[in-house]
Amino acid sequence: MLLLSLQISLAKVLLAPDGLFATTQLARLDPSSGAIFMPSTTRYTLIEVGCSDWGTLDETVLDKHAHGFLISFEPMLDKFAVLMARGTTRYHGPQHDMAVPIGHHHRRGVVLPLAVSPQGGPLNFTVHRRAGCSSLLNANATATSTWGRRCQHVLEHRRVESISLAQAIALAGPLPVRHLKTDAQGVDFKLIKALEQQHPGLLFRRVLSVQMETRTAQCTPLYEGQETCNEVLAYMRRLGYSSNHNCPSPMNTEWCERTMQFYHKRFGSFAAVLESSGSGSGVSASQSSSRAARAADGRSRPSDHRTSSQAQAAGQYRRAARTPSK
Repeated sequence: MLLLSLQISLAKVLLAPDGLFATTQLARLDPSSGAIFMPSTTRYTLIEVGCSDWGTLDETVLDKHAHGFLISFEPMLDKFAVLMARGTTRYHGPQHDMAVPIGHHHRRGVVLPLAVSPQGGPLNFTVHRRAGCSSLLNANATATSTWGRRCQHVLEHRRVESISLAQAIALAGPLPVRHLKTDAQGVDFKLIKALEQQHPGLLFRRVLSVQMETRTAQCTPLYEGQETCNEVLAYMRRLGYSSNHNCPSPMNTEWCERTMQFYHKRFGSFAAVLESSGSGSGVSASQSSSRAARAADGRSRPSDHRTSSQAQAAGQYRRAARTPSK
């Protein structure tokens, strides 16, 4: 399956001229499916790319969904530490010196200190004094928006490990991805395009709803090479997704970024796909498993250790995530 391409030779600890690097285990995987270990009652997954430390799905959404499991990615180690600290509180309250399962910041969620990039592999990451500006891309020095001005103060450059969006989805195993939220600072749409080039149709088969940041055509790009909202909207519609709103008018100069939400057309709205339950969820785990197998470059189909009732995508999922306006 797709996840097999993640296997690497462990390099232990490396003292390089410009940094200290270490290889360590980040999570437990099910050897039969290559998926993150999840509770047996899990029926669907959520994926969040670029969490930072506020407005994250583990705080705004996950507690409402007893059958959902969240897989989060945050490459900035200070933000990753904040998220992991939440796990200790959620498992043990005010008690000190207590351990939690590896990678867990929630009983039904893990956070991984990895970036998600178009191709995967080690990459340079620019950290800004305003953490929300940090990106795999270089900030545009000519950006004039409020956030464009905030993103001109570089703190340092780091080397981070990354996986592709296809590999991130593979960590969900055969389960449906009910919601994919990306806040990857200019890389969002590049992840979608790379996935479609690598595995045509995989996104639409596996992911019921997508939320991503875009930039409006009337403003200078915040990051070099950042595509416009109109480009994103047209591309996602070609893939089969619908959206409840259009990009801001070019005459509206107050909007420089727009959070866009996409969903499978048969649901009628973005909210409906998140609220659907039972057979109305549209994609069962068994369907997702067979479809993922067909898209996995001919590799063997991952086995599903769950019962058929557990594997049925169900349960209510109401979006409550906050997305900062920039």
